[in-house]
Amino acid sequence: MGFGRALEAGDRSVAQRLAHTVKGVAGNLSATALQTTAWALEQALGEDREGAIAEALKGFDAALALTLAGARALGLEPAVASTPDGPP
Repeated sequence: MGFGRALEAGDRSVAQRLAHTVKGVAGNLSATALQTTAWALEQALGEDREGAIAEALKGFDAALALTLAGARALGLEPAVASTPDGPP
């Protein structure tokens, strides 16, 4: 389940866990913009702040797009779908 599906289902704990996982992976890859926005999303989800969640998700989506574009520029392709909802 991806962020979008988890939020639509009202399952903030799953969305928060996904944000935490992305934060860690981004840190391992030195993708600091993605790590920072994943942290902000994780915090907003944990505090259950609607406006902050929407804003953090926008920042996260932008940082993810930049990170994936950078990976593609290096000749790498993501192994799974690059949408917030993940693979079907």
